[in-house]
Amino acid sequence: MMNSISRQKRTKEQNKKDIVSATEKLLFKHNLDYKSVKMNDIAIVSGFTKRTIYSYFPKKEDIHFEVMINAYLKLHKYLDKNMKHDSDENELLKISKAFYAFSEEHSNYFWVIMDYQNGPSDFAEITTSIKKCYELGEITMMYIRNAIIKGIKLGEFRKDLDIESSVLRVWSFSTGLLNTLRVKNEYIKNYYHINKEDFVKDSLCAIVNSLK
Repeated sequence: MMNSISRQKRTKEQNKKDIVSATEKLLFKHNLDYKSVKMNDIAIVSGFTKRTIYSYFPKKEDIHFEVMINAYLKLHKYLDKNMKHDSDENELLKISKAFYAFSEEHSNYFWVIMDYQNGPSDFAEITTSIKKCYELGEITMMYIRNAIIKGIKLGEFRKDLDIESSVLRVWSFSTGLLNTLRVKNEYIKNYYHINKEDFVKDSLCAIVNSLK
């Protein structure tokens, strides 16, 4: 039988999930503009008072980080699922394609991560939410890092590559590509008459080939 302490802990965790879920809905409704999401709105949608919300999350930003944590967990689950498929394709190219597919199928979750702008305050006062969020971010980078290391061992990439610089380069090139497609897809299609899927495929291959 569940004791009262366990029941209270479960209730607390569920309440926090409900608050984060409400914030997530509002954030997606406002096109990921977190400044447009007010605490009063979170209170109304979640069904909790502002006082209760602040008892769980001392800072509004903590809720934002919890939304990003959910997004990271969904991304990692998606990557794990897609990386299980047997294929002779280069590991880094498979991951890059999976990132792209996730950004298409779960656009809000992908961009709630990528659109966040890091600030000095993130590193001045590290809360539990910030710490977990950044840890998950590093796990995301680990997918890229492991693929590059594997490619070097298999002779697919240059042996003299600086691993960390290569990881950041692949990540920045890939996210830059995806952001270009997000904001300029119609321009590329109508002005250059380039098919989106072909453009993505060629661009991702170019990113991978830059390490050879």
